[in-house]
Amino acid sequence: MELKKVTLFASRSKIFFFVSFLLLLFTLSMGYKYYQYKIFTQFDTIDLRAHILKHYTKTITTKTGKTRTITLIQARTPYTFTFYTMVANTTRNLKGQDVYIRLWVDKLSFYTFLQGTYLWGKLLKILPKKEPLAYIYAQHTNTQLQTLYGALFFAQPLPSTMQQQLSKLGIAHLIALSGLHLTILASLIALLFLVIYKPLHAHYFPYRDTHRDIFFFTSILLGIYLWYVDMPPSLLRSYTMYLVAMILYFRGYQLFSMQTLFISVAILIALEYHLLFSLGMYLSVGGVFYIFVYLQYMRHQKWWINAVALPIWVYLAMLPYSITLFGYFSTVHPFSIIISILFSIFYPLTLILHIIGMGDLLDPFVLKLLDYDTHAITLHTQPLWVIIQLFLSALAPLHKYAFLALFIYCLTFFIHLVYNVAQL
Repeated sequence: MELKKVTLFASRSKIFFFVSFLLLLFTLSMGYKYYQYKIFTQFDTIDLRAHILKHYTKTITTKTGKTRTITLIQARTPYTFTFYTMVANTTRNLKGQDVYIRLWVDKLSFYTFLQGTYLWGKLLKILPKKEPLAYIYAQHTNTQLQTLYGALFFAQPLPSTMQQQLSKLGIAHLIALSGLHLTILASLIALLFLVIYKPLHAHYFPYRDTHRDIFFFTSILLGIYLWYVDMPPSLLRSYTMYLVAMILYFRGYQLFSMQTLFISVAILIALEYHLLFSLGMYLSVGGVFYIFVYLQYMRHQKWWINAVALPIWVYLAMLPYSITLFGYFSTVHPFSIIISILFSIFYPLTLILHIIGMGDLLDPFVLKLLDYDTHAITLHTQPLWVIIQLFLSALAPLHKYAFLALFIYCLTFFIHLVYNVAQL
């Protein structure tokens, strides 16, 4: 099949059709959320299951001037509604746990339902960990590793100390479930399905399109997995982009084009407007954007050149944002490029090992990485660095010289960081 570029905006009628389609999606999305809201608030209280995202203490000053320490949780409900509430003090950290909770929702408006808010609540029951998660945990005696693999396979939240360590190593993005993990999972499922399906296809239904059937089957299994891990926003974004990309592909359009990316993002925002305010959304789209920019000019290079050059390019292109947001850099930070390349092998390997009950086989190596002293320093970059980065990024898809200027700029920023670390 010869692929063609998306020419969505070749005429006014196509622009009108696409905008109308987005408005329809947005209307249906808001209508469904309002339906959820009415169910959520049909009584003054509601008992439901929730997943704890954060569990922390906070010191407040009462009206009488006294200080008081309270325990708060942030949780997400099956209605995709996120709320804060106060719970009784406990030495047990509930982060990542599923609970039954009673919420007082008599004063909850539709606007606050969309935004998320503080509600009075009462913790009713702490639920046991899901069986597959407990199965993963049972294969590790170290709590760090239990937490790590819980995040890697089931989108469990990480403690701040581990997040900082991963940021210092430059590999925090490898743990948070995202498009990379979804791509690897989709490839594994498609490969397994192909092995089983191909003989059946040859004997019983050779008239069917194998690729379409594989896509359909893979999409269903990925959707079930997404539902099981409570649809974390980063994975939901990736799954939606995967569906859009595959549909466009079977319509005969190129996957790796800026218009394809724009269509995917526009549909995502129409379905989930709050993604406009999600930092993770911008980082995720930014990573894909820089991959597409690279492929626009370099896709005709030999595969082994792209296999090495693409991870280096994405690392350099995302580095200004990473340092601005997280501030950590060290001499080992650039080695995250190698780790990112090896992760494409590590992730499916460790997934298979956990399925067969041998998940602890790589524990010594992973623990060394988690306990490694990076000697990282905190750097505060000027906003001008990011402003210039954004300006050159906007020009990069338009001309190869702008792409070259962006590469030189990112490389200069990297050298600037190395110089600062060497001075300390």
